[in-house]
Amino acid sequence: MPELSPLMTSGRITRWHKQIGDRIDAYDLLYEVETNHLTVREDEVFTLDVEAHEDGYLGAILVQDGDEIDVGAPIAVVCDEEKDLEHFKDYKAPSEQEAAAAYEKRSFLWQAYTKSRNLDM
Repeated sequence: MPELSPLMTSGRITRWHKQIGDRIDAYDLLYEVETNHLTVREDEVFTLDVEAHEDGYLGAILVQDGDEIDVGAPIAVVCDEEKDLEHFKDYKAPSEQEAAAAYEKRSFLWQAYTKSRNLDM
């Protein structure tokens, strides 16, 4: 799960825009995530559209609609080549410890947009 704000510790995926096996182009919308950790006001819940930053194919979805997940945990697998999709048919998410270690080494930034929300604070 990408950290979409400095305050975000978790998020709930509310909808995937892509299915396993779909081609993904940079800037395609991948999924929607809900969080109340976008601002200091925890009583407000925001829904954000998250877009892809690279081309590829959606190889596996590790977090289903409605699941809440901690920042840094893996949510999907993206393959460079369509032929690689078959290798991820039965892929399982790594353990929490493995995910935390991988998160510390991240070098990928995410961008998200609020969905139909007035952000006057």
